[in-house]
Amino acid sequence: MKLTLSTFVFSLALANVVAYSQATAADATAAPSKPTQALILPFAVANNAAATPGASGDACPKTPDNNLANSNAQKLVDTISAELQKKLAKKMDARIGQPADELAPGTLLLAGCLTTIDPGNAAKRMAGMNLGASHLAAHVVVQLKTEDALIAVKEFDATAKGAKALPPLSVVGVATHAAAERKETLNADAKRLADEILKTMSKKATN
Repeated sequence: MKLTLSTFVFSLALANVVAYSQATAADATAAPSKPTQALILPFAVANNAAATPGASGDACPKTPDNNLANSNAQKLVDTISAELQKKLAKKMDARIGQPADELAPGTLLLAGCLTTIDPGNAAKRMAGMNLGASHLAAHVVVQLKTEDALIAVKEFDATAKGAKALPPLSVVGVATHAAAERKETLNADAKRLADEILKTMSKKATN
């Protein structure tokens, strides 16, 4: 009986030690999961991924669809970067950088590739009902620098569309549509896209 009791006590003590060790290891692993700063890399454009080496260029599809309009893509990229930096700066130190920048442990690396640039149709937007909407989409990659490596955190697609379901055309309706039309630009979509990216980043993984 004494041998059985001693064996039970020893087993219980060993289990507690193992549980404590696992909890300590888990805490050590989880420690870097709370980023202290963010580095935003300028997004690449799918039909010219080679022009943006690093994580953003790597985020582009190998065979991009022909859905990229001839527009001022650099302005859109700058708007997205600035909007992400402004919003992230409310939570942590955030800056816009380049792939060659040195990353300190605890740095969140945000990169992406514009996969759709569609300015829509201004004439159709005047009719309302979400016709002629502009459309901007990106594939986004989020990584975290730990003491040992750069680990994947999240990878997803984000999209933003302009135009709204406006009221039927009338004297007042035409003026309303015209006023709204001036706001429905790809640059406005770029700001919406940055917001969508941050919303998706803040969602906890479900699996």
